[in-house]
Amino acid sequence: MKKLLMLFLLFSLCVKMSGERVKNMSVSFDRNDFSILVTNNIAHISPIKFLYSYGNDFSCPALPKICVNLLIGPNEELADFSYTKTEQKILDDIFIAPCPKAVPTNTSVKQSVDTIVSYTQATYPQTFVSYIGSHYINGYKILSFDICPFRYDNVNQTLYLEQNFTFNISLQSNALTRNVEIRQNDETLINDLIVNPEDISLYDDYRVSNRQEQRTSQQYEYAIITNNNLKPTFQKLANWKTLKGVRTTVLTVEDIYAAYPNTFSQQMKIKETLKSLYDNNTDFKYALLGGDVNVVPAQMCHIEAHEDIIYADDEVNPKVWTD
Repeated sequence: MKKLLMLFLLFSLCVKMSGERVKNMSVSFDRNDFSILVTNNIAHISPIKFLYSYGNDFSCPALPKICVNLLIGPNEELADFSYTKTEQKILDDIFIAPCPKAVPTNTSVKQSVDTIVSYTQATYPQTFVSYIGSHYINGYKILSFDICPFRYDNVNQTLYLEQNFTFNISLQSNALTRNVEIRQNDETLINDLIVNPEDISLYDDYRVSNRQEQRTSQQYEYAIITNNNLKPTFQKLANWKTLKGVRTTVLTVEDIYAAYPNTFSQQMKIKETLKSLYDNNTDFKYALLGGDVNVVPAQMCHIEAHEDIIYADDEVNPKVWTD
């Protein structure tokens, strides 16, 4: 009986182990990844090349949190994670500016540079890594974490850079609950968003055929129209929107103008592009005109006012407008 019990426990352990996978993930930061502006002995820290945010507690130092994304299999869930880290001292006898207050996007941020805030805790942050959740981007399943790459010793006014994070992530396999279709065009975007592009092969069995891809590609919910010069800037917004689950594309006026005959005005070429997106994308809802009238031309009407409604209303009669 004792032998049978031991065999049963061993079998249960094997079943549990067979349903789990441990993924190792390393994330490293360098001093050159951040801008640290010191004014009146107060440091303002901002990342240069990462998506980041600050906390909502204005009585805490503004230590940025970096968004890190890990690609997992479509049938996997996070079971648990642990990590170790190394750090390096980078600044002594320094104060850290407090978390900035949220303001509307059309309002300039005026952060005080000459006020020292007395923080109450001995060290910040209390948590270096937070699990945000899992979500899908164009069929790929991603785990998102917020990582704070700094530690502030409030007692000794010392700032440390958390250089290397090493994660052990336990993943639990579950039954697949949704249809997964992967398009070749999305792979470049996903590779730019995740820290483990080597795992993109987890989705090899879910790629649609070329004929299916031709039929289902270019399905966008959000379109940004700008010019070639501003495209790299708006592409960052498009990537962020897509990361949040709103599939976004950036179109340039140069490409739009070249796609239609010269008998069309520039404004009508843009209007036709938006109409085509609307007619061929069942989820298309939003359009952003990225730039002033010298980038995306406005249509003049007979009351001599700049109007963008021509781009939004398919029933507007072009005869009431003038170039």
